Amino acid sequence: MNRSPTLATIGLLIADPTDRRLLTQFLQQTGHQVQILQPSALSAGNVDAALCITDEQAARRHGRALLDLKQQLRPLYFPVLLTLTGNQRATGWLRTGFDDVLRLPLNKDDLLARLEAFLRLRRHSEELQRDSDLRYRSTFDLAPVGIVHTTPDGNITLANPRFGAMLLLSGTALPDRKITDMVAGEDRNQMQAAITALLAGGQTETASFDLRFARHDGSLLWTSVTLSLVRGTGIAPRHLLALIEDISLRKEMEQALRESERFVRATIDALSEHICVVNETGRLLAVNKAWANYGNDSDEVTAIDWRGFNYLTMCDAAAASGLEDGRLLAQGMRAVLAGTQEDFHYEYRCGTAARPSWFLARLTRFPQGGPMRVVVSHENITDSKLAQKHLTYLAHYDNLTGLPNRVLFYDRLKQVLLQAERSNWMVGVMFIDLDHFKAVNDTLGHAAGDTVLQQASRRILDSLRANDTVGRLGGDEFGVFLPDLATPQDAAMLAGKITQALSLPFVIAGTELFVTPSIGITLYPRDGNTADVLISSADTAMYRAKELGRNGHQFFTPHMTARMSVQSRLESSLRKALERQELSLHYQPQVDIASGRITGVEALLRWHHPEMGIISPAQFIPIAEDTGLIVPIGAWVMQAACRQNMAWQRAGLAPIVMAVNLSARQFKHNDVEAMVRDVLLDTGLDGRHLELEVTEGIVMENTEALIVTMDALKAIGVRLSLDDFGTGYSNLAYLKRFPLDTIKIDRSFVSGIGQGDDAVIAATVITLGHHLNLTVIAEGVETPDQRNVLQQLGCDIMQGYLFSRPLTAEATTALLWQHQPG
Repeated sequence: MNRSPTLATIGLLIADPTDRRLLTQFLQQTGHQVQILQPSALSAGNVDAALCITDEQAARRHGRALLDLKQQLRPLYFPVLLTLTGNQRATGWLRTGFDDVLRLPLNKDDLLARLEAFLRLRRHSEELQRDSDLRYRSTFDLAPVGIVHTTPDGNITLANPRFGAMLLLSGTALPDRKITDMVAGEDRNQMQAAITALLAGGQTETASFDLRFARHDGSLLWTSVTLSLVRGTGIAPRHLLALIEDISLRKEMEQALRESERFVRATIDALSEHICVVNETGRLLAVNKAWANYGNDSDEVTAIDWRGFNYLTMCDAAAASGLEDGRLLAQGMRAVLAGTQEDFHYEYRCGTAARPSWFLARLTRFPQGGPMRVVVSHENITDSKLAQKHLTYLAHYDNLTGLPNRVLFYDRLKQVLLQAERSNWMVGVMFIDLDHFKAVNDTLGHAAGDTVLQQASRRILDSLRANDTVGRLGGDEFGVFLPDLATPQDAAMLAGKITQALSLPFVIAGTELFVTPSIGITLYPRDGNTADVLISSADTAMYRAKELGRNGHQFFTPHMTARMSVQSRLESSLRKALERQELSLHYQPQVDIASGRITGVEALLRWHHPEMGIISPAQFIPIAEDTGLIVPIGAWVMQAACRQNMAWQRAGLAPIVMAVNLSARQFKHNDVEAMVRDVLLDTGLDGRHLELEVTEGIVMENTEALIVTMDALKAIGVRLSLDDFGTGYSNLAYLKRFPLDTIKIDRSFVSGIGQGDDAVIAATVITLGHHLNLTVIAEGVETPDQRNVLQQLGCDIMQGYLFSRPLTAEATTALLWQHQPG
């Protein structure tokens, strides 16, 4: 099948060098770039790949670093795929944070399809990130103050145009420079000390101070620096954020005041800050134009005699009317006038709710040696405040819907649960998923999908009470928590309102769309007492709602998850299946293609449950593997198969080979050679008439140990077969070392042997097997055409429905008598 994959750089963290090399070759042949990941690069974040594939051995050693990197890269989506052999359980890995499991041996078409799907998700996250970055940059670039991001050790990673303009530098000259190197020499220690204190993890994560920067032309620029430590999702510092304000004018004014009072008027009138000078009683002695004209459209100073006003009196009057800002400004002014502090800074808000403004008041005492004076400046910091506010918003709210994002939603839910514990509240938690939302994106595009999400979020909000909270958890998933519920029925009623609201048509560009919700509900404290548990359980209940037809809600119950319930029941029953004699063996003949003679049979396990009927091996074998029950079951299969083979021989039938499958768990759990030796001794079967089948996954997992085990089995006469050959990526150099007797062509190649490359693959396997002196068996032969092609290619033995389905022991006995030689 020809594919057009989404080409990208794929990161490989594969412990086995052979697997790594083969997978690299395959990916490069399909047009992908490959980055071999080193463990040290994970913690450093030096990963250019859009997706990572790792194996179990590497995941156990470096899985935490991989998941930390995945978290670190958010909101960019970094898919991490894990290869697992056989039927090993994937649930634990997926819950830990791995995105998908690739079963070994790998099917190449399936691998390419998985890569295409996850690379689409990666590309979508990049598109969202670019949109977010564009919005961020619009705020970042227009901020009236310099904004700089640095690494924890001070290297500049990002700076806005305002900062470059302040230092007379172009934007390209800033990245990778150390910010302390740009500070005037005598002020560098102050900057470095602030960075060191923040990284040391003191009580504050913000430091503010004034210092001078050295500009490109050699001049010095006075600035006010606010330095903040920004952390990622973990505890490690992510980067430093510096807000750098040009305060050179203020510093020049202060210097002018110290030098001579005759320069004060010309200097302060040139400033945009609102400035006045007061005496020791608080009476205004002088104001600049900005102060006089505040609220005035004219540039001319009004005729008001400001010397008749007293700053302290105005502050006290504001305090008397209930304004806390007035009281604090008066308190600061008195402290400066009394000499208990040299200056006082205070931020306050004014204006209207619709058009708020923020000011920074600075009260500075004149130096000693002259009359008592205090310079008061009120700087309009509205732009920088709005920029800070927007940056904070971006970190805690979803850009598309305006709802709290996952981080803020979890934080608020945790706070509500603390209040619920104190107040003995019942709290409802909902997990909402939009049914068939993917179809909207696939058919109408992501712009239409975004519009649906925006409208859906508004409908959910309108359906809730005033004290309820809704957040977007990601994609088309929303979370809701409902504090102080009287009864569970209240949660059901609100879920019904949401369902009704979301079931109405969405009109997008003149087209009506229908996107219904599936809602899962959990209750605190009945279903859990932590945010994680409640949301996880609500998620489980949501899936139950989908199973029951979607467009509705379900409350969480401990036994809701059908799959878990069935698995638990099967596991419990499987533990008793042996002693209750519910297990049996069926046998499928293996036939010489040239002569039609039956040369052997493969033993196939069957389970007939007294209540659930025939249970597919695909259902119970993985459970047996996960629980370790495969070991005693496998021993029983070996014993029963060998006993049956001896029974046929004792009945006078010609000896044939009995093929028995061995699982990876059997190899890991016990001494296979000792077990097989005991079975042969107990049943009296000659080892030549027993063939043990292993898969490529087992072969490639622990090659050296397997060769030792195989040699021991060969020493007692047992035949060895490699099952499903060609579906994985076996190392042919190792294959030569295995003491094999047989290789089996997988049924996936046989079924399409008349089409495409399957005949070529089969021919290659047959040629390879014969060159290695191996017998070649083809599985899944169902048509005469398949048999004829295989015979022409020189295949030795076939197995499949064309000759016979798997049969009971009694039916197999009859078939063997019919095909006795002579």
